[in-house]
Amino acid sequence: MRRKTAALWTLLPAERKTWNGDGDFGKWQFTTSAALRKNGVHPIVFAKDELDPNMSELKAKEMEAWAFTTLQMAMGENVISEIVSEKTAAGIWSKLENLYLKKTLTNRLLLMRSCLFFKMKEGTTIKAHMTEFEDIIMKLKATDALLAKDEEALAMILLYSLPEKYSQFTNSFIYGRETLSLSDVKT
Repeated sequence: MRRKTAALWTLLPAERKTWNGDGDFGKWQFTTSAALRKNGVHPIVFAKDELDPNMSELKAKEMEAWAFTTLQMAMGENVISEIVSEKTAAGIWSKLENLYLKKTLTNRLLLMRSCLFFKMKEGTTIKAHMTEFEDIIMKLKATDALLAKDEEALAMILLYSLPEKYSQFTNSFIYGRETLSLSDVKT
C-alpha cells in the first residue's frame, strides 16, 4: 500500500495536492478521480456495477480502504471536518459533490453565459485562450449542462470567440465542411 500512496502524490499537481474547500473543485475532482482510476479502485467510488461479482470480500475491503485513504489524503483539514461522518469512499465523493459541485440552475446559467459570450482577451495566447475555454467546458460538464455535450456547438463557440484577425483562418477552416468537432478546432 505504501507504493500506491506515493503514486497518488505523483498524480496530483504539486500546487493542488489537497482540496481545502476553495478554488476549482472540478479540477481537484478530475485529478483525484485519475488517481483512483490509475490504482484500479474507481469502481468502489463511481461504478459498483463494474466490480467483479466473484471478487473476494477481502479484495473488496482492500479496494475500499485504498479509495477511502486516497480521498482522505487529497483533502485539507477544512474539508475533512465536513466528511468525517462518512464511512465509505463513495459516501465521501457524494458528500463532496453535494457540498462543492454546484449543479444549480443559477450556476448552469452563469456557466452557459460565460461560454456563449466567451471572447479572446487582448494579449492572450491561443494556448491560454484554449485552456480557459476547456476550463469552462469542464465546469459545464460537471453541472450536466446539455451544451457541454454538443461538440459542434462548442466548436462553433470557440471559433466565434476568436478576434477579427483570425477571421481568414476561421473562414478557411470551415470551408467545405459539413460538420465540425471541437477536437478539430483545438488541433
